[in-house]
Amino acid sequence: MISITTAQSETDIQEILALQQANLKQNIPIEMQASEGFVTVHHRYDVLQRMNAKMPSIIAKDANAKGIEGLNQFSITAAAHDLSVQIRYYQSIVSGRVSVYSFSYGTMWLDRFRQIYPNLVHHYDLWTSSVASKFLGYCQFQSECNQYFPADEPPQIMLSKIRKELAGNNQRCVNNYFSQYHLTDEKL
Repeated sequence: MISITTAQSETDIQEILALQQANLKQNIPIEMQASEGFVTVHHRYDVLQRMNAKMPSIIAKDANAKGIEGLNQFSITAAAHDLSVQIRYYQSIVSGRVSVYSFSYGTMWLDRFRQIYPNLVHHYDLWTSSVASKFLGYCQFQSECNQYFPADEPPQIMLSKIRKELAGNNQRCVNNYFSQYHLTDEKL
């Protein structure tokens, strides 16, 4: 049985790190690299722990397997197929265009998704992390900007916070400088 939850313990974080290590390019056979892909990042325990404290990682585990083996059955291709199912369901209940933005590992998953389902979404962005990181980097040198967007938070956490603030109509930067655009978390 597969359970989807968030990383809640030191063991969960250690298993995520072990899975990252197992999926690094140098640890994956060439044939699997071509068909499934690989990861290029490996976090230190303390970094992943801090990231998880700000926004817990979502994990899917096989309850019948122990340790990292419970996570091994998931592949980039399987994630792409799962995403297509979710998008098709969403399109069946909500009209309009679907856009997909990627951060961190999601960039690799979105790239695989595009290869398998090139026409399922109207827009995709593989550069979200890069652009957001550059923006936050420039922002740290301007006090006006830095008070709204602290540079010490990763882009995916910052975007999540901005969306929550927009949903509550209390995103200070948007309210002060961009109110004429009537931005909402749904539009973002």
